[in-house]
Amino acid sequence: MSQEQVPMPLDCAIIGAGIAGLAAGIAVTRAGYKATVYKRSHSKNKIDAAISLTHNSNHVLKRWGFDFAKAGETEKKQYRKVTWDTVEILVQDYGLADIEKIYGAEFNAYHRVALHNGIRELAEHEGVHIKLGHDVDDLDVEAGTNNFKDGSAVQTDLIIIADGIKSPFVHKSTGHPLKHSSTGRSVFRTLTPINKLIVHPVFRPLYEDEPSGFVNSSISPTGVFIVTYPCRNDTLINLAMFHKTLPSQNRRDSAFEWNAGGDLEDAKKLVED
Repeated sequence: MSQEQVPMPLDCAIIGAGIAGLAAGIAVTRAGYKATVYKRSHSKNKIDAAISLTHNSNHVLKRWGFDFAKAGETEKKQYRKVTWDTVEILVQDYGLADIEKIYGAEFNAYHRVALHNGIRELAEHEGVHIKLGHDVDDLDVEAGTNNFKDGSAVQTDLIIIADGIKSPFVHKSTGHPLKHSSTGRSVFRTLTPINKLIVHPVFRPLYEDEPSGFVNSSISPTGVFIVTYPCRNDTLINLAMFHKTLPSQNRRDSAFEWNAGGDLEDAKKLVED
């Protein structure tokens, strides 16, 4: 009687260790495959602003056993829109409070670094291998070959490209290059402790004794508008100010980087104008 042959699991290489890459690692590992995530830098840590997730994303995290409390998630219960100049309330809608009841999962927000760390810890617990300092130089998606800038190479059954929308490797799979075009818009982003905001008489009514949620401004005559929401157990306010890109913020020379320089005086001038 011949012994039944057990098929070997697919060996998957994932390029990029952001939220998408780590989540892909968890998914393929839970499907019974072997996953190795390759990260360009030598650090597992990220520094970033906040991110909001709708119920469909949180359904997946729940199924994976994500630790929402440890990540400091804050459930969003309301949306308000205020005038761009006088901060008077134009719209107040508490409909977000019903999201979990309707869809079975919350609409919430995280400090992005806390979400990333939580997903990374979950990935490591699932057995995903994370290799730091592996800067990919080239890929052969047909052969499954990953060539690194240090001269080493690995061959796998599947390559998942998850190193961002500016990835230099997507064309290896699609057969045509990605073309990026500027929207002409940029965003100033910052995180501010909520206890510093509520001492101001204009902002105190917006945040003190109010359910967690979004406070967004109307659009100014110069096209500036602001989006805010709390994260980190409602201790930090994420503020994003959308505006026309300044000459100093154009980064056409950057193949991978999204960030551009800016300072408080530039941001204040946009509001004052």
